[in-house]
Amino acid sequence: MFKTFLNLRNFLLILLFFAFFMQGCAPKQRDLMLRYSAIGQWKSPSSQTIAVVNFKDLRDKKVLFDGMSPSTVTPHGQDVGAWVANAIGDELTFAGADVRRFIDSEASSNIKIVVEGAVLYTYIKKDSFNYQPAISIKVKLKKDGNVVLNSEYSTEANVFNFSLTEDKIDKFENQLEGVLKDIMKRVIPDLISAINK
Repeated sequence: MFKTFLNLRNFLLILLFFAFFMQGCAPKQRDLMLRYSAIGQWKSPSSQTIAVVNFKDLRDKKVLFDGMSPSTVTPHGQDVGAWVANAIGDELTFAGADVRRFIDSEASSNIKIVVEGAVLYTYIKKDSFNYQPAISIKVKLKKDGNVVLNSEYSTEANVFNFSLTEDKIDKFENQLEGVLKDIMKRVIPDLISAINK
């Protein structure tokens, strides 16, 4: 009788564990917020008016994470190109520039200095129980219609993983913001240098 009780208890524990595991692995889509707070560490000797145009989204896969638990993560009604462009605009504003934001380059045609570009990829890679955020963008700066900067920037952050109690979406948001900040540390000095030549 006692042995039967132990077997039943073990069976229920296994069943409960399996149900918990399957819930975590079940296909589902979750949204996250793309956020960015400016580093604000650069200064530009020029306060010129600069147009920053929303970047084009050239990613092959339009999800930010594709794997298990959660299976698919997408930006919450946000444009990944606007996220990157707004980060650049915020940093240039902190640097002292008069930044004007535009949805497309045609609308910015009366401004002499224009920043535009494309998001080539941004996602969180999964390898076993480890995750790694990565981003790649192309940045173009035009002055009086002439291209004076046309560069690609890519970076991968350190691998991270989760504790059992952590909110995955919250950590994904923090990691993606961190990887965008890492890339801004190269983009903004290059832009300021090209703008002031």
